[in-house]
Amino acid sequence: MATLDVDERHLNPHGVVHGGVVFTLVDTAMGQATMDAIEDGMR
Repeated sequence: MATLDVDERHLNPHGVVHGGVVFTLVDTAMGQATMDAIEDGMR
């Protein structure tokens, strides 16, 4: 699980979390999940 404490610096001009913030969180979480799923000898 990945979490992020969002504050005003993460918002776009419309007051919604910026897409880049969401993408970065998902990219980091998926990268870690992939590394966790790969056996040590396969890296």
